Amino acid sequence: MVRTLNHAAYTDLAADARPAGAPGRRALGVAGDDPAALEAVAALVDRLGFDPVVLGPDRAHLLDVDGPVFGRRLERAEFESALAAASAPASG
Repeated sequence: MVRTLNHAAYTDLAADARPAGAPGRRALGVAGDDPAALEAVAALVDRLGFDPVVLGPDRAHLLDVDGPVFGRRLERAEFESALAAASAPASG
């Protein structure tokens, strides 16, 4: 099973799509446990005009409503940073 697109509003899909390599290209997460399916869905996300960021199944929750990337327009580096910050152990 693969999970993607749930963290972006459907209206954003047409508005935010950009060609590969374009400045400001939005990243979208692709989470799942089947490597072949992840590869296929990541390719689809790329064709739709977004940079796919592949996550393992143990990180799919980061795409949830209360996750760090839900509803946010982030480029790949920002997206990956938000995921890393959310995954980092709490200090204190």
